[in-house]
Amino acid sequence: MLSCTGASTDGGVVKLNVSSTTRGADASYFWVGVAASCNWNLELRSMEGDGISWARLETASGSGNAQVKCVYDANSSEEQRSLRLILSGSDGSRDALIIVQQGFAPPSPLPGWLELPSPKAGLEFVSHTFEYTSGGLDRKIRNYSYAYSASDRLSIWVAYPLNSFFTSGSADRDFSEWQMDMKLPESIRYTQPSLDQGGYSGAYDRGHQCPAADRKCCQSAMNQTFYCTNSTPQRSKFNQGFWGDLEGRVRAYSNKCDTLYVVTGCVMDGSLTTTDKLGKICPVPGHYFKALLARGGSKVGGKGWAMAGFYLDPERNYTSLDASVTKSIDDLETLTGLDFFPSLEALVGPAQAAALEAEKPQNNKFWEL
Repeated sequence: MLSCTGASTDGGVVKLNVSSTTRGADASYFWVGVAASCNWNLELRSMEGDGISWARLETASGSGNAQVKCVYDANSSEEQRSLRLILSGSDGSRDALIIVQQGFAPPSPLPGWLELPSPKAGLEFVSHTFEYTSGGLDRKIRNYSYAYSASDRLSIWVAYPLNSFFTSGSADRDFSEWQMDMKLPESIRYTQPSLDQGGYSGAYDRGHQCPAADRKCCQSAMNQTFYCTNSTPQRSKFNQGFWGDLEGRVRAYSNKCDTLYVVTGCVMDGSLTTTDKLGKICPVPGHYFKALLARGGSKVGGKGWAMAGFYLDPERNYTSLDASVTKSIDDLETLTGLDFFPSLEALVGPAQAAALEAEKPQNNKFWEL
């Protein structure tokens, strides 16, 4: 353990140490190491000497060496805050430490692409592009973007545009192409599951979020769908059954409009886990969702836009897209805690954007196949 001790007031027989004196803005805890050869008392104080309400000690007194848990709340302010840990021995010796909790850093704005949800703190945003040659010209085209959760070892959402350009072509699936995504920052890069070493343990597939079949335009675009960050541990029966059928429907929807903007993701509200082939524990999502925004084309209707949401439990056996599956975007936002298609309002105005988000998919014939 890294020692970050303060100076004892009289060279006494109590000492404090913690792994780090700087803590993040999110709610969490740390362990306080107490070294003592006598009875002791531990307390938390503000820098002004008052008590504090945002941090708590598991125990405040003891005898001899100990590890004490200190729990602290999230800091919703952008300003950092501090506390003093004060250790007092029965022999009169003292030690103290200053702990600094960082302020909340608002997420950086994302590019204004229509498919992107609003940013959310604690998730790492990454976007992939690929090179495409046509008519002797090289173009760089955006493939898909995602918001990665290091603690869950997966992307909470993956977003991308979809139309006939992406779904037409000769690219083919190659399961040997699974590879680590090196665009993740080095500090969290190896939290991603090692799916290049094989699949998940148990009855779980390496479930694509952006399907390989949605990127048949060229091999480089499809190969990027085999990054470990584009996968979740998904029940094999669900992945190869109803979910796979829904992916096919999404491609069919894209053929009815100019461009379909797709957000595929998961909600970590379950308690199941699996492991990758190296033994890393991988949480299993409790629900999956798709948020769709159709743009243009005669079949979209007079408004020129249509929205639909889908919310599924991978443990259920679905037979149809009934009301338990299809959702308005408003309802899907409530279920997922995400804000979908925030850039749409600038194009259509607040009133039409609100109407589109509130519309039930079953009331719009565009979503009939």
